[in-house]
Amino acid sequence: MSSSYSSSENWKQPTPQTVVQVAQKCLRLQNGLNIETLHDDPKQVRCFFENLSLWDKYNGFKAERLGYVFNKRQMMNEILVAVSYCNDKTRQDDANKWAFEAYSCFAVGPIGNWTNLFITNAYKKVLKDKGL
Repeated sequence: MSSSYSSSENWKQPTPQTVVQVAQKCLRLQNGLNIETLHDDPKQVRCFFENLSLWDKYNGFKAERLGYVFNKRQMMNEILVAVSYCNDKTRQDDANKWAFEAYSCFAVGPIGNWTNLFITNAYKKVLKDKGL
């Protein structure tokens, strides 16, 4: 599958701090949490997931990594099928459009909700750690 995960890779699950830094960089979230913009801008989608090593321009989204990030290992087969299907269905030369269309394809289901929760929970943890 194009979205496989190899345990020999040096990928590590992103920390909440990393998620917040990437979200601020890619989603322009400087003044509060408005993750709705993720659904509007192809460049932001690609930037966010690529900077977390959850997407690359050669293979698309990395379904197994998404399963680990969202702590949904028990649903790994469903995630692999949905993400692989969307990667293949939307594949194109324009990497921004491909990332956006693939994300839009699988985000209509629970993965979209998990993405929003993932970002929101990262923000909450960082704010809690700062005592805010």
